[in-house]
Amino acid sequence: RLDPVSPVVRMRYAWNWLMPQGRMQEAVEEMEYALQLDPLSLIVRLIRVTMLLISCQHARTLEAARQLLELAQQVQ
Repeated sequence: RLDPVSPVVRMRYAWNWLMPQGRMQEAVEEMEYALQLDPLSLIVRLIRVTMLLISCQHARTLEAARQLLELAQQVQ
């Protein structure tokens, strides 16, 4: 019943199901997919940064955070 191509569904699946189970790589991949579906979503980008940070992918975290800040500045 849930829309499998909805970025919100993908984000919630990653955040509420995969991450609590310790399946961080899969959770990050789901967030990447959600971002492909909605590249302008600030919330998807923010949660992606958080997941990358939790999974100790520091270089990717910095790059994702930079992209998030750039997009947030453009929105303002």
